[in-house]
Amino acid sequence: MADVRADALALLARRPYARRELLERLIARGHVRDSADGAVARLESEGLVDDLALARQWIATRAGARGRGPERAAAELAARGIDPATAARAWTEAVADGEVDEAEAHGGEFRGPWTPAARRAFGRADLALISIS
Repeated sequence: MADVRADALALLARRPYARRELLERLIARGHVRDSADGAVARLESEGLVDDLALARQWIATRAGARGRGPERAAAELAARGIDPATAARAWTEAVADGEVDEAEAHGGEFRGPWTPAARRAFGRADLALISIS
């Protein structure tokens, strides 16, 4: 069986992983949970696995740019294995450091539940009614 640390480093070379996510991958590769947990803990102590840094990076590059607010960001980060307290702290720090504009992250002004196609169709129907009267 391959060395747990070597497998973890190979995974981390491709992209950053949350602690839980990396642990699950190592177990899926056939490593014993205790040895995988020990390897991940050591990588955390070395700064190679950092859930807060991962959450901050994700929020700065994805959440703010795509109009996701803190609740949706926390839900998506939870799916990656980041606990809600860490996600909330990352959001707060990202806003405080100017990495995320909170107004833009909430999508700016409220546009309602309409899809773009529904808005176009409603707009055409509205124009048709105006031209009839």
